[in-house]
Amino acid sequence: MSEFEGEVVIVTGSSAGIGKDAALEFGKQGASVVIHGQNKERLNEVVAELKINGVDDSRILAVVGSMEDDTTPKKIISETINKFGKIDVLVIFILFKHIIYCVN
Repeated sequence: MSEFEGEVVIVTGSSAGIGKDAALEFGKQGASVVIHGQNKERLNEVVAELKINGVDDSRILAVVGSMEDDTTPKKIISETINKFGKIDVLVIFILFKHIIYCVN
């Protein structure tokens, strides 16, 4: 059993760079992965890479949006809960002025 088997991991800013690398690694380790970014095409590329690495569609959720838009964090959380029923890990790879949300 992989370290993150059965876990649900949100990785914001995962359409490129270290966020993308983290999302790919969590997927390889058995997690269901929620990826986020502002560029739909780059997110689709990450989805394709996850699938190449053996991550099934049922374990992938891509959410497009800017974290400067107050609705995006709420959208990420609600879509994650709707698809997977829980959130186990939240990894934030974005720069922001202030975002305060509580997940329980």
